[in-house]
Amino acid sequence: MHQELKGGDPPSSDIGRPGRVLLVTIHNQLYPITVDVLSQIFSPYETNPLKTVERIVIFQRPAGLQALVQFSSVDVATRALELNGKNIYSNCCTLQLQYSNMEEVTVRENSDRSKDFTNPNLPDRANEPILKQPREAPVRHANYSNSSQFVYHSSPNRAISSRELNAAGGSRSLFRPQTASSSSRYQPNYQNQSQNVGMGGISSVLLISRIPHNRMKCQQLFNLFSNYGAIVRIKVLRGKPDKALVQYEDIRQAENALYYLRGVRVFGSDLDVTYSKFQEIRPSSNALVGGSSHTGQQQQQGERNEEDGEAAEYLGTTQNRAIFTNQNPHEVTVLGPTTILHISGVSPETTQEQITQHFSQVGTVNGVRIFDTAGRHMALVQYANLAAAVDAMALLHQTQLNGRILRLSFTRNHI
Repeated sequence: MHQELKGGDPPSSDIGRPGRVLLVTIHNQLYPITVDVLSQIFSPYETNPLKTVERIVIFQRPAGLQALVQFSSVDVATRALELNGKNIYSNCCTLQLQYSNMEEVTVRENSDRSKDFTNPNLPDRANEPILKQPREAPVRHANYSNSSQFVYHSSPNRAISSRELNAAGGSRSLFRPQTASSSSRYQPNYQNQSQNVGMGGISSVLLISRIPHNRMKCQQLFNLFSNYGAIVRIKVLRGKPDKALVQYEDIRQAENALYYLRGVRVFGSDLDVTYSKFQEIRPSSNALVGGSSHTGQQQQQGERNEEDGEAAEYLGTTQNRAIFTNQNPHEVTVLGPTTILHISGVSPETTQEQITQHFSQVGTVNGVRIFDTAGRHMALVQYANLAAAVDAMALLHQTQLNGRILRLSFTRNHI
């Protein structure tokens, strides 16, 4: 049953100079937002023969998830501004709309993050065949898309029309998602994922491409991707060091990583994340096995082994984050990359100057705050930009400062 929404802050009056491209910012995002979702919201305003918006591009910024939506005319874009301040789903995913300075949106490929509705001949982002086809058929997870444990079901959510919205006084959410327990509210949508699915279907194994291999090996990949689930193993592809396979304990964790890390910039390269056609990574006899003490010497040894075998095992080790191993991993709140990092494991004698110096290795640090929670010393570190924070996550998670292992995570907290 659809819920009435409480009144929020009034929409900003600063919406820019009129144009046919709108800049869309999604606040309080608890559900995945794809081009299909945005198209269902904005296309009812279109009057062109296609009856759809022309182009959509979705991207992640420190302010939150944003998108550029191009309409057929300024008048259509202006009418769509009536959705400013409305919620896509009940009590979340609030739309902030303003005119963009761009006159036209450029789309290079059709995917769940970008689409040119006027040009269906654009290339679809798909898994590039990296490995030979396995001898045995991949194991599929039967009836996964129809499982009742997920927030979304096989029947699509129905977009509420502008007529219904106006009849409700503008207080209704734009979509009616299926009901689900609160523990599932952060689980992404498993439907409409054909742009990301490999030959083996949706998988707990992800194919990562465009890896800056001079800076990222198995350990650095683990540091970043372990924010979204418990990792079983990682394998950098032999002869193709800019590509790697990352296997999670289950499919939902892999989906979290795909949703939040696809297109994220790390060490100057935009990562491409898709489902692998393989359902598992076969264990490697010469893979590095994650240790329990996480000493600096171990990390260096791991890097040497990766160069030889280009594989690492993490199942059953203490390297995976406790939030995924000590409780139900699907009750964990996961976040996309943020400019502020939460640091645990800070020693009592560590100063702000020492933390600033340690984290300035990868970028400009704008602020540091040390605090105490139940006798445990922690810190917040704010970077000047999102790219530096992502680089720090990959490079500095599980490094030592004053004899303590620092553990990093993205956070909504502010300094």
